[in-house]
Amino acid sequence: MTLRPRRIPLPPPTGDARLDAWTREVAEAFNGLPLSYFSTSDGPNSSAVTAPEGFLGIEIGSSVTPFWIKRSGSTSTGWSAFSYI
Repeated sequence: MTLRPRRIPLPPPTGDARLDAWTREVAEAFNGLPLSYFSTSDGPNSSAVTAPEGFLGIEIGSSVTPFWIKRSGSTSTGWSAFSYI
């Protein structure tokens, strides 16, 4: 899977239908990212967090392992802690 960033234009200067359209475009772009976010006490492998292979995961509220990558499978196993150090 090749990730390509999507360029989102700056918002229009007024709060009208153009701003509403821009807001929808931002939401659609964000929802199209291969990203899962979840909150668990024991990590995604033990908490039935499912996603396709290649997804990135963000553990909300965890100070131990906040970033995960789905390395294999499409069930709740196959997540690996992402080391950024």
